Amino acid sequence: MDREKYAEKLKTNILVAMAKSRVSTKMELAKKTGIPPTSLYTKFNKPSNFTAYDVYKIAKVLNVPISELTK
Repeated sequence: MDREKYAEKLKTNILVAMAKSRVSTKMELAKKTGIPPTSLYTKFNKPSNFTAYDVYKIAKVLNVPISELTK
């Protein structure tokens, strides 16, 4: 899978995990992960990538395995 498709799939998986959790907005996700809101919005809305540490923090807040976000 190329980089752009992987990034889009990751974003989709994060949104799906958010829908299943008690985190309902990107702003709430930003606050709970400690990722600055502007950075989080940029990562969702532009072709940029989440760092491994971002994915770790998001998985921890959403209480899902990292593998669920990166599958």
